Amino acid sequence: MAGADRPHGGLDRLGHPLTGARRAADRVDDAGHSGARLRISPHAGYPGRDSRPLTASPPIANVSLRTIFVVSLIPGLCAVATIILLVREKPRRPDPSHPWHSVKALPRDFMKFLVPVGLFGISNFAPTLLILRAQELLTPTLGASAAGAFAISLYTFGNVVYALVACPIGVLADRVDRRLVFGTGFSLFGVLCLGFLAVDAQRWLLVLLFAPNGVYTAIIESSQPALASALTRDDQHGTGFGLMSFVDGLGDFVSSIAIGALWTMVSPQLGFALAGVTALASAAMLLGMHLSPVIGDGRHD
Repeated sequence: MAGADRPHGGLDRLGHPLTGARRAADRVDDAGHSGARLRISPHAGYPGRDSRPLTASPPIANVSLRTIFVVSLIPGLCAVATIILLVREKPRRPDPSHPWHSVKALPRDFMKFLVPVGLFGISNFAPTLLILRAQELLTPTLGASAAGAFAISLYTFGNVVYALVACPIGVLADRVDRRLVFGTGFSLFGVLCLGFLAVDAQRWLLVLLFAPNGVYTAIIESSQPALASALTRDDQHGTGFGLMSFVDGLGDFVSSIAIGALWTMVSPQLGFALAGVTALASAAMLLGMHLSPVIGDGRHD
């Protein structure tokens, strides 16, 4: 998925499918409960999601980045140990068929759905670049250290907005056309990127731009797996989410490299403009599609 809370570079963008696909499949594992699970599950990560930038902001001016990364490794290792020791998986009947057969059996409308998802992934660069751009804009007036701390605080603000709107957006996605909700998330990111073309060092403008960052993330994380689950049979969720996360993660990886290269060799404005236009094009493509949901036995609704 085009998640925005992964400011850890290209390898993280490629590794996200390993966790994202399984997490999404588990949320919709029981028929009839996908909406409820997708609404509630994003809230589980709020304490960690919100506290990471907050804990990094105060020491960033006095502690080396290497020390911060080493310290951040501790909760990550604790999370791995918790999963290994405490999580028990529900037994599943093994599927003897070749994995490629499972991919080929995915519904046609789901494969169509992956096209705008992949296109949006190409536009959806790592949020590290948003933080870096804010820091660059603020450094002439605040100085490098203060600008870096304020930029991270902006990212924290976006996470707080995410926390406030995630559940209401999940409820909305259950009541209206999920394709419309999902396309709105694509459009918001496009507007966010284009907004960075006009922003300057005024802090209130940057605050206004980081608010949509939280909103679009909440839309993507709640409506994308919900829509994907409606386009696949119950026994195809793992395969479908895995392929979707691969497409999305590969697009994210390409985006971060491409936008970073344009930033370095030409200008940040060109990178943001290209990302914004691509995101809006993916929204238009998605909203122009006719996607038929399937029910548990594979028939179209």
